[in-house]
Formats: sequence, C-alpha cells, structure tokens
Amino acid sequence: MTATPTLHPWSDAALFGKARLFVGRMEANTPDDWQFAFWSSLSLEILCRAALSHISPALLADEKDWRNVAFAIGLESTAKKFSPVSIGTSQVVSRLKELVPELTDEIAGICNKHASARNSELHSGALAFAAMGTSAWLGGFYLATNVLLECLGKTLSDLFQDPSVAQSMIATWKDETAQAVKKDIAAHAQVWANKSEPERTESAAEAT
Repeated sequence: MTATPTLHPWSDAALFGKARLFVGRMEANTPDDWQFAFWSSLSLEILCRAALSHISPALLADEKDWRNVAFAIGLESTAKKFSPVSIGTSQVVSRLKELVPELTDEIAGICNKHASARNSELHSGALAFAAMGTSAWLGGFYLATNVLLECLGKTLSDLFQDPSVAQSMIATWKDETAQAVKKDIAAHAQVWANKSEPERTESAAEAT
C-alpha cells in the first residue's frame, strides 16, 4: 500500500485547499446569514496566509523562536513537545502589503477589518456578523480575495462556485468607491471655493 504524501501545513497548496473548504461552507449559507460572513472571514485569513506562503513559508514563522523558521522550511524539530507558531493575521497582511504592490492600503484595510469582526465574533459577546450588513463588506471581500488569488496565480473561478457573482460585486464596489471619492473631492473643492483670497494664500503656504 502506497502512503499518501502529506502537504506541509504552511504550504500555499495546503492553505489554499483549506480556503476552498471554508468558502464551500460559506456558500452553503445565504449572504444575509451571519455564518456566511463568519466563514468568509476564515477563508480570507487563510487565503492571506497562502499568498504569503507562496512567496516563502518562512515568512509565516514567528521570529521569536528560530525553530518556527526551521519548521516552515521543512526541517524536523529536535526540541521536545515543540509546537510551531505562526505570525498573527495583522502581521501577515502587513508583510503582504510591503511585498505585493497590488495589495494596497484599501485591500489591507478590508482584510484587517474582516479579521477584526471575526475576533469580535469569537472572543466577545458581540454578534459582530449578525449586525453587519452584507452590502457593507461583501464587494470588498471579493475584491481582496481576487488580489490574493492573483498572488497565487489563480482566478475567482478556482475558488467560487459562481465567479460571475464575485466579479459583479467587485465592479459595484469599485463604482461606489469611485463615487465616494468624487464626493470627497467636490466637498473639499467647495470648502476651498468658500475661502477668501488671504485664506487661500495662507493655506497654500502651509501646504508648501
């Protein structure tokens, strides 16, 4: 009998496989169900880890103990009762932001906000996802997921049953974001227009 090879638990392949499992559980619920949001948060975190591992599994290792790095690169620990420790989600996102140009401040913010809601759901009495409207996060979730999938050389169809839904939500999210930016620009323009000439001169000098 031939033994089935086991993937390294910190490998991008193993992590992506787990992300697909979580997405499957997410899609077993309707978008307005809190469990849909909960499983989406778990899948997004694992996908972030998969993207960082794709660069190098060693980047996931908590640097407080060199044995974590050794584990990440596939070495067996000689220490007794050693349990490998990886970095937290916020650190994963921070490292991705520095290493992956496509992972912008907006994408990092989406990932961190979703992880924060997950922490609130798990570690407090708050019903974080039940109180969260789907329209407030779903498009951003798909947008962040798409960027992470590109890091892995994959597409939305590799993760979701109906990628067209994700693509539609991403387009809507981008449009709404663009409209919000236009409103902010218009508001600032109005404030500038209401300033007197001396105030404009003073503001320009301060900016310089």
